[in-house]
This record gives sequence, structure tokens and C-alpha cells, in this order.
Amino acid sequence: MSEFTHHWKLTRNPSDDEWDHIKTLANALMAFCPDTTAKGMPLHGNLITYTTVRGIEKDVPVDHDNPALIDLTLDGVEAIQFNGAEPMACEAFSMPRCTDEQSVDTHARPYDDLVLGLFILIEDAIPDLLSVDSPAELGDWEAGLRAARCVDPTARLSTALVSLGSDKAVLADQQLHIDRPASLDFTR
Repeated sequence: MSEFTHHWKLTRNPSDDEWDHIKTLANALMAFCPDTTAKGMPLHGNLITYTTVRGIEKDVPVDHDNPALIDLTLDGVEAIQFNGAEPMACEAFSMPRCTDEQSVDTHARPYDDLVLGLFILIEDAIPDLLSVDSPAELGDWEAGLRAARCVDPTARLSTALVSLGSDKAVLADQQLHIDRPASLDFTR
């Protein structure tokens, strides 16, 4: 399996309001995530998050009706955490509330769509808070945008995230139209 490692960092410490908004976006992404990826792989119901009990981190299935992705890491830092469930798991995605550089190798497994979707939602809501270096190609970003638009149908693929050249990113944003069912109303 080939490596598919995303590197990112928060460029500054987010304010309490910004961090609360990021947590809301992450939980909404899990609540409204597509049933399948753009490639038809099962996604909804095939995700895990982590909780710490008596100093031991354990994985628990994501409850899509009431997602709770936020927990303290073993270092005591609040973080958004998720992964694919076996056999689609790889490295856990963990976004702590700190400016340290982070990385995750998803091996382009199904939950990668949600990693990219969260990057898109954050950049769209709070421009320049996130710095991303990713091997993702246009099709991967389009899959992330598909997931992001389940939360915010106006989410845009920012050229700040995609290093494919502005023409390709703008073209992808214009060509990708995803209708979200009315029952999934989410307001920021």
C-alpha cells in the first residue's frame, strides 16, 4: 500500500470561538457524511473515534446521530480524532488545538475524503488558519469537497489548499455540484 501522508498545522492558536466552530464542523461532517465515498466505498457507519478512559485511549464507533469526535489526547490537549473502522483503518487523524505540525498517512482509504473535507471546511470558514501540504490530486480534493458540501453546500475548494494551480482548483469547484438532501439542514 502506498503512502498518502497529509501534513498540516494551525498557523496560529485559534480563538475559543474559532475552535468551537471547528469542532462543530468536524462533528457535522461525521453526522452528514455521505454513505459512500466518491469511489463507492462504504463510509457512513465505518468510522471510529477515540476516548480516554482511566488514561487508556480506546476506539469507539462514530455515532453519526450524535458524533463526539472531541477528546483530550494522552498529552491533555483537546483534539478532533477519527479513523476508518477495520479493515479500512490506517493512521488516526488527530487535529489537536495547537500549532505543532501534524501528519496522517491515510493510504487514501475511505476516511481520507473526510480528512480533506475537514481541511476544506476549515479553510472556507477561517481562511489562513490552516497550512496544508498534501499529495492529494484534483480527484482526491473533489472527493473531499463532496464530503464538505454535505455540511455546507457553499463550501469552496480553495487554491490555498490545493497546489494544482488556481485554474484547476477553480475548474474543480465550478464542475462539482452536489445536492444535499433538505433533511440535512446545517447552519453555521
